[in-house]
Parts: sequence; structure tokens; C-alpha cells
Amino acid sequence: TLGTTLEGAYRDMGVWLDSVSRDDLPTAFFAENDVLAVGAMRALNEHGIRVPEDVSIIGFDDLSAAESFDPPLTTLRNPVYELGYQAMYLLDHYIMQGVDSIAHITRLAPVLCVRKSVGARKISPAGGPWQHNI
Repeated sequence: TLGTTLEGAYRDMGVWLDSVSRDDLPTAFFAENDVLAVGAMRALNEHGIRVPEDVSIIGFDDLSAAESFDPPLTTLRNPVYELGYQAMYLLDHYIMQGVDSIAHITRLAPVLCVRKSVGARKISPAGGPWQHNI
């Protein structure tokens, strides 16, 4: 688990990276938001771990700066306009119908914004804990 700020994510990822061998790295990290992804990428970079060549990283939120990060961050974008539209539509509907409670679930899928922080990692012939020979 990473801290809740850019500096916290950077620090916590650095501490974790100091405790594992390169051979034990996962193929990818998913951060709960773009800010944490950037902190993690900074720590990875300072430990000589290349994104996306050695490990992939994905954020969530699609901050406007996500395209400017190095590398540009692959992220998930919430459809905020559609979320707001659906909320107002349902609120209007329930007000007009005089309904006392709302028992409606609307699910909207996030949009995957593929950029350059995700790639296929080359696995050494020796393999690793993630590789299984069958």
C-alpha cells in the first residue's frame, strides 16, 4: 500500500523496492489515482527500473497532465460528464414522480486511455516467479 500523496507514494514505493529483488517485481502496478502512479514511477526510475520496459504502471483519473508525464501515463478516465448527466436525470425523474427513495443502480464504465506507461516485459530465459513452464 502506498501513501496518499505523491511524496508518500514515492517514499513507500522506494521502501518496498529496497526490500525486493528485481526478479520478484510484478509485471505491472495499478495505482488508485494518477498522482500515486507518478510517485511510484519516480521511485521506480530512481531504482533503475524502467517504465514500461521492466514494469508497467496504470493510474486512475486521467489528470490533464497525465499525457505530459515521462512516460505518458496509461490511465482510466471516469466519464464524469455522463455521471453528472445521469445523476441529474435520475434526480429530476424522482422529483417529478414524487418518489421517496431511490433504488436505482447505474453503472458507467471508465475509459481506458492507453499511453506509453504499459508495455510487454521481456522475460529472461531463466524465467521468474510469474512464469510457469507447462
